[in-house]
Amino acid sequence: MTKKITYGKLTWLNIIKPEYLELEKIRKKFNFHPLDIQECQILSRRPKLEIHVHYLFMIFHVPLFDKKLRKTYSGEIDFFVTKDQLITVTHETIHPFNLFFNQCNLHDHLRKKFFSAGPVYLFYQILDNLFEAAFPKLDHIDEKIDAIEDKIFKGQEKKMVGEISLVARDILNFRKILKPQLNFLNPLLAFPLPFAYEKERIYFRQLIGKINKIWDTLENHKEMLESLEETNDSLLSFKLNETMKILTVVTVITLPLAVLMNVFDLGNIPAFKNIKVFTFAFFSMTFLIIFYLLRLKMKRW
Repeated sequence: MTKKITYGKLTWLNIIKPEYLELEKIRKKFNFHPLDIQECQILSRRPKLEIHVHYLFMIFHVPLFDKKLRKTYSGEIDFFVTKDQLITVTHETIHPFNLFFNQCNLHDHLRKKFFSAGPVYLFYQILDNLFEAAFPKLDHIDEKIDAIEDKIFKGQEKKMVGEISLVARDILNFRKILKPQLNFLNPLLAFPLPFAYEKERIYFRQLIGKINKIWDTLENHKEMLESLEETNDSLLSFKLNETMKILTVVTVITLPLAVLMNVFDLGNIPAFKNIKVFTFAFFSMTFLIIFYLLRLKMKRW
């Protein structure tokens, strides 16, 4: 399905879940390279930027979040930028991108604002909007980290093991999406586009600064979560050690009793009826228990 917005000389074509015939028609009309069209037919695992004589082709990945699975995953947008056309190809719903397209389609003042400056400026605005949409996701991760911290120090260490793993997966997937794109905009600064003015390069410098800011925030979240994980593990180990101490004390108390009961076999031999034997057994047990408890106390258990 293809949607179109036109303002002045600029047209934005948005192709949703493209079919082969649609892409082939676009290729012939705008003389795009067949390999670029082939890239649009399937989802790519890596970003890509190709600068041709009369157009720019880009594969861009954005982090998306599945609320049901509580998982961050990658969404893909393919861009073709020409002198008077912007063509985008998407395979799934990407809410910030769809919202921007729909707003431009509905409001004339937005078309005037974003379309009048040319395709490169519109291309920049779309990327900038997608980068901005990453910050609420980072804020959400930050809120989850704060919640984990509070619950750890409220004695819910065991429950937080699973939560820490989920947030760590989010950060890992976010990093996997973002890291390959840290430097992929640099060619736009090194190699000028045939249809772009020199002043438009500042747009891409701003995008590079923004993506680096996102990366720095993500790195900060990663370090905070790793510190909380270490703290949580330490608290769990401390509680486990306390449990082992209690079990050790119980063993120390019960083991001498069991040993002496076996030695004297108080329930089966006639010596049990002798008060002296009984007294000796009783005080022997008491002495051993006190002795082991004092040893534990001396060792500061």
